Amino acid sequence: MLLHAFETMVQQTSEKLLDSEIENVIYPIDPNSLSVEDTVVCEAGMVPVDYRCVPCSKGKYEDNGNCNLCDVGSYQDTTGSQRCHNCPDGRSTLGMGSINAEDCSDKLVDAEILGLEFKVENIDAFKLKQLELEHELKLKELEMKEMEKRKEDELKFKQAELEMKERLEMDKKEKEDVFKLKELEMKLKELEMKERLEMEKMKIEMVKEESNTKV
Repeated sequence: MLLHAFETMVQQTSEKLLDSEIENVIYPIDPNSLSVEDTVVCEAGMVPVDYRCVPCSKGKYEDNGNCNLCDVGSYQDTTGSQRCHNCPDGRSTLGMGSINAEDCSDKLVDAEILGLEFKVENIDAFKLKQLELEHELKLKELEMKEMEKRKEDELKFKQAELEMKERLEMDKKEKEDVFKLKELEMKLKELEMKERLEMEKMKIEMVKEESNTKV
């Protein structure tokens, strides 16, 4: 239909049917001096695409002939709309272009992991990127702390192992000393026994000599 209207206009121009008459005076219009421009005017919520009016899809709204994504904290569950619905108070979406109310969440954006103490209600792309960077920084800090703790534990283990070895050496030395002491005690007892035997022998010899002398 639009193409037919355009062809009719071109035909009328070529046949000089666009000449104008003002106060009984005909003013000819040179077809070569004319320029034709085509524009498509669409209803609200629709945008022109290839000479057709197409409604903006879900998650988008129409503004000045363009379909834009719904901002964070809003959604659009129908097509051909000029605005988006805001999430209820205390809720938000995690990104742009949400298509239903279920995308509105009251969950925190992992405040415990990110080390945050405030509730995130509206997060745009920049804030989300910033939170991701903070999250990565937190993870690196945790990794560094864990590495330092591991080194401290290894050092403590080595110190404990060294102390244990020293204690074992001392115990071993003490046992060796005790064994040597027992050996000395045994030798002393042997010497005492020998002395006693010698004394007994001497007594016996003396008794024998006395007996012989009397005879």
